[in-house]
Amino acid sequence: TMSTRICLVNRGRTYWGISDPSGGKAARLFANRDNSEKFSAALDDLTSKLGARWSLVADFSAYNTKDMQCAMDGLKGRFERYAYISSDSVYEVCDIAACRWL
Repeated sequence: TMSTRICLVNRGRTYWGISDPSGGKAARLFANRDNSEKFSAALDDLTSKLGARWSLVADFSAYNTKDMQCAMDGLKGRFERYAYISSDSVYEVCDIAACRWL
């Protein structure tokens, strides 16, 4: 059987529910894309500790290409699928996803 590991990355704001509803079953990383270098470094460190590629990265909070780029920089291609989920994505095609990661 294949084990499943889940990691949630968010800014850690209390109004989003800082308590852990998974009861410790999901890893949590607090990082803010406002500082792209720190965000990328934190994501890189977490991915290195995983010791494997992510099967799926679901990104619900990239507001622009810069936000996606700092995630890509931290992941360094160590994922199978990257799902960018946003109502805005219906109207805008991201050059990064279209040209370099698919």
